[in-house]
Amino acid sequence: MNSACIFRQLAKGFHTRDMGKLLLTTFVVLVVSAGTFAQYSSSKSSSSSSEEEPDPRTDDCSIDIVLVLDDSSSIKTSLFYDTRDYMNAFASCFDSTDDVTVGVVLYNCEARTEVVLGKYTASDHYLMYEIASLKQQGGVTRTGPAIRYMKDTANFRGGTQRVAIVLTDGYIQGEPLDDHVAEANAARAAGITLYSVGLGDNLDSGVLEDIAGSHGNVFDDIDPCDLADQILQDQCEKDSRGSSSGSSSAGGGSSGGSGSVGSGGSSGSGGSNGGGASESKSKASESKSKASESKSKASESKSKASESQSGGASESKSKASESKSKASEG
Repeated sequence: MNSACIFRQLAKGFHTRDMGKLLLTTFVVLVVSAGTFAQYSSSKSSSSSSEEEPDPRTDDCSIDIVLVLDDSSSIKTSLFYDTRDYMNAFASCFDSTDDVTVGVVLYNCEARTEVVLGKYTASDHYLMYEIASLKQQGGVTRTGPAIRYMKDTANFRGGTQRVAIVLTDGYIQGEPLDDHVAEANAARAAGITLYSVGLGDNLDSGVLEDIAGSHGNVFDDIDPCDLADQILQDQCEKDSRGSSSGSSSAGGGSSGGSGSVGSGGSSGSGGSNGGGASESKSKASESKSKASESKSKASESKSKASESQSGGASESKSKASESKSKASEG
């Protein structure tokens, strides 16, 4: 065999060995890469699922709320308008992740439905428009029949937590025909948790507590998110514990928020609410900020409207004076 042939054989052998090593190296790299990618995908999937985990307070917790507003003559017109703002701010304390629907009943000597329960969620902007459009009728106050009307007509969804909030100064006309205690107890027996909100400074605290069933379920009209926070704690934590009665019994809810009305002693933020309270308060604080921002925008709009009217009037007066001056000169 000549030298040229020997070199060709050596080159061929070297090429074969080199290709084998290259193939083996490529295979190893592919295996390692596949394992790394699988591990990354698993980690990303786990991270994504943890980020999408729902709020434990509202997971599988749905609440239907009826706002029962006293529009009798004992409620001053300015207070009625302020209460509309309070109701809108209350709705804004919830966000789109909360399965909360809101209806509205107004009452004096008779009750009437203004916003049908189930039509709007708490975060629906059309609900705010409907509440802002509420008109006061005046008349005598019959709170007992209003509670009965709410119980008999509200379209509560099946499997939801049922809540009614009575907003009144507490003064009732028409007793003993207006048995608000019996009607409130009947509503609780039907599975509806009642809260009351005292409107204004001149209040009958005894009636407000009769309606709510306990001092802890009575609130003032200062901070609506205190009430929203308490409802989420009472209803959603109760639901997660699997208790179907809880605060729906005649004894009412658990502890009262910082907005409680009256002189009785509430148990505060302790008790069975435990660690969930801090999480709920955090959300309530965020909601309070949203409510304040909403009120600020409304005030700014009113200010601009007033400015526009004032400016227009001044300009018209100026033009009229100028015309008169010219006429006198002529």
